[in-house]
Amino acid sequence: MGSIYKKATLTILATNGTSANCGFLESRPLLDVCELPLCLPDGSLESIFLVKPFSRRPRHYAYRPKEALHQRGWALQEFLLSPRFLIYGEREMTWFCQSLFSPAIDNHIDYLQKGPCKQLPPIMFNPHIKYSATVHQQAALWREIVHDFTRRKLTFSEDRLPAIAGIAREMQSIWKDQYYAGMWDNCLTRHLGWYGEDFNPSRPISDYRAPSWSWASIDGKINLGGVKIWNAEVQILGCTVQSKLSGAPFGSALSGELNLKGILVEYAKIPRKEVCAWKFVVEAGPRNMITDHTPVLLLGRSIGSGATICMLLQHVSGQRYRRIGRLQFKHYRNYSLNPHKEDWRREMPVQITLV
Repeated sequence: MGSIYKKATLTILATNGTSANCGFLESRPLLDVCELPLCLPDGSLESIFLVKPFSRRPRHYAYRPKEALHQRGWALQEFLLSPRFLIYGEREMTWFCQSLFSPAIDNHIDYLQKGPCKQLPPIMFNPHIKYSATVHQQAALWREIVHDFTRRKLTFSEDRLPAIAGIAREMQSIWKDQYYAGMWDNCLTRHLGWYGEDFNPSRPISDYRAPSWSWASIDGKINLGGVKIWNAEVQILGCTVQSKLSGAPFGSALSGELNLKGILVEYAKIPRKEVCAWKFVVEAGPRNMITDHTPVLLLGRSIGSGATICMLLQHVSGQRYRRIGRLQFKHYRNYSLNPHKEDWRREMPVQITLV
């Protein structure tokens, strides 16, 4: 479907419709607007309009569309991959293209963001434009796409990867990068520290759809974390993913392995007495499943906060592990000049496989 939206001259979106049987040409609610006269310095008389804010919270005075189509996971590709579209919303009709976001008629609505979602690079719609993305830019854009996508709803949880497959396929055409069940080869070390923001361990996932090291393996909102890790401790040795359906490399996975080399220690070895801002997220079960013997893989330090980022693991067999969560912490002391000052960082790197 991604190529269909990409090649469309115009996509018309009835964002307020809750189903295909609902109409969208109903009357829109009027804004609470007060028009006052304004005398300009040159003596001419104009008007100023006072509009009732959409929220009492200052950050949300502006309007944020929350129609049904904005909440659907499958619909994100319609917004991202259409070069231009006309939106029939709950408040008004708006026009969006690669250079303009505008209401169809003059109004007094101040939108929180100019456009319903993140714009893709211009080369997506014009192959003659020169485009070269750095790893940082690629990681930042994919982080925003996953952030938006995972806040939307899916009727069937097994559609986690198929619903974003059209976007991934089109991004691969310009990034020329290898895709592994929701993760990109160039960004693996940066995005392995992802975490679920609202994952509910009491809501188990019935069917396998992605390896544990991919954000697509769990439900709920996902934050891919900082887009850059400095002093990265992990070396990627290789990665393989077998698709569930032949000919659908961007869909659900049947299996996947990530081979890497890094520092692996037990949870008890981390010097918690010298640590502040201790935070860990467990996606594979209750928090009390973490013991002193839980394996912890050191990923590196976030460039934004300087926090140490680790992956919580569960032993499977031999040198095979699966991810069960994420650990983040900061030290009271400043280790930025000598990050290997901590004893546990002096452990010899080992080669393991994540499944």
